[in-house]
Amino acid sequence: MSVATKTDKIQRLAELTATKETSTGASLWREAFRRLKSSKMAIIGAVIIAVFVVIAVVGPYLTPYAPTAQTWRGEVFPNQGKFVGPRGENWFGLDHLGRDMFSRMLVGARQTLLVGVVSTLIGLVAGFLIGGLSGAAATLGGEAGKRVDSVIMRFIDMMLALPSLLLAVSVAAVMGQSLTTVMIAVGVVQVPVFARLLRGSMLAQGGADYVLAAQSLGVRKRRIVTSQIIPNSLSPVIVQATLSLATAIIE
Repeated sequence: MSVATKTDKIQRLAELTATKETSTGASLWREAFRRLKSSKMAIIGAVIIAVFVVIAVVGPYLTPYAPTAQTWRGEVFPNQGKFVGPRGENWFGLDHLGRDMFSRMLVGARQTLLVGVVSTLIGLVAGFLIGGLSGAAATLGGEAGKRVDSVIMRFIDMMLALPSLLLAVSVAAVMGQSLTTVMIAVGVVQVPVFARLLRGSMLAQGGADYVLAAQSLGVRKRRIVTSQIIPNSLSPVIVQATLSLATAIIE
């Protein structure tokens, strides 16, 4: 069999495999959506999340009072322990300065959601790049790749050794006080978590049969990493991102 004939057969096999993977991927999405619709708890959770997102987006336009106005300052006396609880004109009561808590919560929801989403994206993207590079180097980079992986992971270990709050405060102290600084500081804290998680998942996938099959067919290492190993390693990273969103808001 000539080299050209073998190359044509391998190319044909790759095309058939790609077609099959594409159709399988679409059916998996349909199956996931079908399972989502059949789960009452999933639907309830999605509705609750959607309500919170809508409130965060349109909330500032629905406030009955200015969130910073101390309209009822004369009705609260913090030193005497006298506060105003929920009532007809103030659904959530008043704070210690006589400001309407319901209006403040509607306005604050947008900032809270913004900080949580942006900081999680910062940690996810940076951790994905660092962890992906380290995992690819350790999996298919040979001896040189293992040395690169070792250097990167020692840097990540240094970040993990620092308390998260101390690391965030240090970043904020260097960059100054602003909302952007808060988002970056909280995002930096999450970088080593995502990097470690993706790198470990890639190492677990590196010895899978489909990786060995791709190598035996002569597929480039870069393509194996980008089209095979990384997509199959993202599940734990996505789950961690959903958990980190709540943590970022609290921090």
